[in-house]
Amino acid sequence: SDPDWSPVLTSAISFADSLKHGACGHDPIELDVYSYSILMNACINRGSLWRAMHILDEVMPANGIEPDIVSYNILLIGLARVGDVPTMRDYFRQLISDGLTPTKETI
Repeated sequence: SDPDWSPVLTSAISFADSLKHGACGHDPIELDVYSYSILMNACINRGSLWRAMHILDEVMPANGIEPDIVSYNILLIGLARVGDVPTMRDYFRQLISDGLTPTKETI
């Protein structure tokens, strides 16, 4: 099965989207860097690295959110699990270029 379209991930992302729009009668709730990082972690844990990269590269910036070092570390750990060293290097360069300082958790 395709991990990018698992029911669990689709539900989590749909729920996050509903929060932003106040779909259940509540006032809209703005997602922050922590919320998006949790979604990225869920994607990675379900085997959907592409979706996690999409959140960091496109969804967060489109919503005015700057990824932080935790966001990058989550993605780097996921990439390390599958041995994607070239992509890890790209994201490491990107976090440095974004002015972030690597931590001891940064691979």
